[in-house]
Amino acid sequence: MNKVVWSEVLPWEEIITKDALEASDEKHSTRFDQLKHIIEADKASQKEINDQLAQMMNLQGQISTLLTTNGIKKTNPTREDDAFLFLINPQEKRVKSAWNEAVLQEEADTFQNISEKNKVVLPSKLRLQWANEEVLSKLSAIQDCFRAVLVPYEHWAQRVAIEMSRDFQQIAIFARTGSVNWVTLLEAIFQVLADHQVLYGSMVSFFMLLLIQNESMLNFTRRMREAWYKLPTTYRQGVMNREGVINLLRQYTPSIWMMMKDNSGNWSTTEMIEQAVTRSQMMA
Repeated sequence: MNKVVWSEVLPWEEIITKDALEASDEKHSTRFDQLKHIIEADKASQKEINDQLAQMMNLQGQISTLLTTNGIKKTNPTREDDAFLFLINPQEKRVKSAWNEAVLQEEADTFQNISEKNKVVLPSKLRLQWANEEVLSKLSAIQDCFRAVLVPYEHWAQRVAIEMSRDFQQIAIFARTGSVNWVTLLEAIFQVLADHQVLYGSMVSFFMLLLIQNESMLNFTRRMREAWYKLPTTYRQGVMNREGVINLLRQYTPSIWMMMKDNSGNWSTTEMIEQAVTRSQMMA
């Protein structure tokens, strides 16, 4: 079976391989050096990005002041969020594309009442041992725990490393060095999922949806919606996925599709699924 590479530019591709646990001590040492180089490069890149962001925010403030002074009202003000989205580094873009729920540094900077004293006990069910379809759900729950307890963002990677073993053992070793941030850890996890052919498991699950015996259209469309939102953002935007959604509606909810098809061209794929759920509720 061919190896799935989830990103064309992935620094972990040469670091994390299936035979990593069987490698010699010398080989591990070499890979640690490679990881250190990657992390240092990421830090330098992030500093440059932060400097650019600061300059942009400063310029935006100057423009706003100038417009106000001259009695000119801005009709389309630029949000700071837009600047962040424009300036996030390539690694963050890769991680967000694979998993839109990933918390980035910019979001973490908005958390309040963060304290080094805040500790979290993760349930044993959230341990990362096997590279399977449950990993993304576990990561989502882990992030929720960290945010609820207000654990400092810079400690997330090291805290999760404690819960990693088996398929994720090598990543755990790297993360415990203390130099790996949350985004880098996520990227490494995604590479392991790709190596095990499960990174895109949510796509397979979505297009393999079947109508359960005696299942109502409402329950089916709700399951369809739940599976849809588990897809990576980039795949929810694809034309082929839109056709897949239409085929599912035609096959399993034909009466709903007949009600929707004339207006479907005006909706995004996500809106179309939400409309299917709404109409199913009306007919239930």
